[in-house]
Amino acid sequence: FAAFSPTVFVQGNKTLVAYQTLPYGKDSEVHSGCTRVECVEVKRDGDGYVILGRTELLPIVHEPRADGFAGLVTPLPKRCASGDGRWLIVSTTCRCEQAPIAVPIRVGGTASTDSVVRLRLRGVSEVVALEVLDVMGDHALLVASSLSMPPLPLVVTFDPHNMGELTIVHPPIDQLHPFLRPAAASPGPESSDCQCSLMASALSELALAVAGDGFQNVMQQLAGVQCQTVQDRHLLVTPPQKTDTLTKLPLALWIHGGPHACSTNVWTIGAVYLCLSVGCGVLLVNYRGSTGFGQTELHTLPGNCGSQDVEDCRAALMHVLNSPSLGTAFDRQRLAVVGGSHGGFLTTHLIGQYPDLFRVASCRNPVTNIASKASAADCPELVFYESLDTVYNYRPVPGEHLQRLYDMSPTKHVEKVRTPLLMAVSEDDLRVPPSQGLEFFKTLKAVLLDRARAEGDASGAERVRLLWYPKNGHALTEAEAEADYWVNTALWFAHHLK
Repeated sequence: FAAFSPTVFVQGNKTLVAYQTLPYGKDSEVHSGCTRVECVEVKRDGDGYVILGRTELLPIVHEPRADGFAGLVTPLPKRCASGDGRWLIVSTTCRCEQAPIAVPIRVGGTASTDSVVRLRLRGVSEVVALEVLDVMGDHALLVASSLSMPPLPLVVTFDPHNMGELTIVHPPIDQLHPFLRPAAASPGPESSDCQCSLMASALSELALAVAGDGFQNVMQQLAGVQCQTVQDRHLLVTPPQKTDTLTKLPLALWIHGGPHACSTNVWTIGAVYLCLSVGCGVLLVNYRGSTGFGQTELHTLPGNCGSQDVEDCRAALMHVLNSPSLGTAFDRQRLAVVGGSHGGFLTTHLIGQYPDLFRVASCRNPVTNIASKASAADCPELVFYESLDTVYNYRPVPGEHLQRLYDMSPTKHVEKVRTPLLMAVSEDDLRVPPSQGLEFFKTLKAVLLDRARAEGDASGAERVRLLWYPKNGHALTEAEAEADYWVNTALWFAHHLK
């Protein structure tokens, strides 16, 4: 059997290995989705080990529970078992939240999603993203963040006999971010000698040393940022309100990649930067097929890329604009859209299918022509499954398949594009070859030049710009390149949204 993300621990006199796995079939063909968690007992046999039995701890979850739990979609940490070996403490995506969960370890038992416990910080009313990094005994090292709070390390304790709440033991209460201070502050158990606490303290000191004096200034700006959930799946971030103006805000549609990923309440520096620097609202949308909403919904996207996801993004935007409680804050004439990878695919689709909707757009490493990408990317099997809902057999591709792939691509709509577009391309991208961005850029440039000549608009050809980043891969997360891209995107947006 295939296994990944193993974690080794002891339960009584048994040595156990928990791991993630996927059954053969549709659940293993998607790019990323819900995984199954299993456990085996191992025993030394001469120079090696033998497996004595296998137990399923957590099945693939097809429909989310009422509290949002929809299965495990993130890797198991290297150490995530409680000290008594009875629980796995991990984090996963629950709708649009990143949340910790406790999975019971019952060797020889029957797996049930009902026994999985969603964990929360004791006494903390604010909803923050929590990522589990390490577990030792009844302590866990977490990273807490939100769309208005940069990542902060926390040490928490839990009661393995009464799972449900996590108690913060480091940093001290008086040093906590206001979001993390319990409503009724009470000291937690002493933990000064805990290795997790020492690690968290070192991380905190390192973060402050790197940030310097500017840290407090940034925190003051973030204090006014507001975030709310829309339709129980999207997130809307707005900048601090200015009491001296009644001007409506621009609104940027933020589209994640994947396609099977999720925009959650975790700290997202690009979205926060646009919100503060441009002074716009940012709608982080989760189209059907995003993780965190169950495997059944996830399987609706393959074969429908370029249509279902495009319409979902537009519908989410229209919901906000038409909402009596939300829409009055935004200017319908100053809309922007931004996304990377599959989010770039959807960005270029939207400005082609709806050429009068957005005032400005930005994308990075976008998929623009699936037909030409299929033979050039490092993942042809992903291209064919997500686009055609079929298995790639490494044989010559029939012409009708290539035509379908082209028809699903943004390139088909390029001649309708009027929205100013900033494109960022990584030179060393293997997942989405740079030829994808270059192809769309050159084609759009030609379209805009022809239109400029026909309409007598000398500035028409300046409506598309390309940023080229050497020594960067698909994620475009090298510090200098990432900063350059977001600064240029903010300037591009500010210019075209004024």
